Amino acid sequence: MSWFVEQSEKGLIGKVDPAKTREGVIHCDDGFEATTLSELDFQRIGRSTGLDYSLEEVDGSSLFLTITKRR
Repeated sequence: MSWFVEQSEKGLIGKVDPAKTREGVIHCDDGFEATTLSELDFQRIGRSTGLDYSLEEVDGSSLFLTITKRR
């Protein structure tokens, strides 16, 4: 949450609306919404493509889904 507040203070996103921010969704007064996905969510997305995919955790805080497009 502190990262989003910092981005808001720098003018990169709208002001975080704490009254609407709940259940894993961060709401900003400019309409921006951020949510989280679990590792299982990413796996489901990867599998649903029918393509090769991988998950990589970076710095113990961010999980990236990479989908490899066939040529």
